[in-house]
Amino acid sequence: MSTDTLVDIYNSIADKLAVGDEKGAMETFRARFKELPADVQGAILTRPFIGTVREEAKRVESLVELEKEVIAGIKILEILKEELGKKAA
Repeated sequence: MSTDTLVDIYNSIADKLAVGDEKGAMETFRARFKELPADVQGAILTRPFIGTVREEAKRVESLVELEKEVIAGIKILEILKEELGKKAA
């Protein structure tokens, strides 16, 4: 792909966005997508997926941290229960 083609695709999309024609910009993008180099196509297609994976990883990390806190709380309750049992005996 020549630089001129890439610039032309970019300008076509940018011109439509500049006048608020998001639908036209998306149509131009879809129509000319296959003209883009394979690595650019890959980057465009994987970026949303990678973002979703990162968000899910953050969510899982939060759940793991919450789980650790719950387990610590349960251990504390078990110790308190044992101590109360000793005092009651």
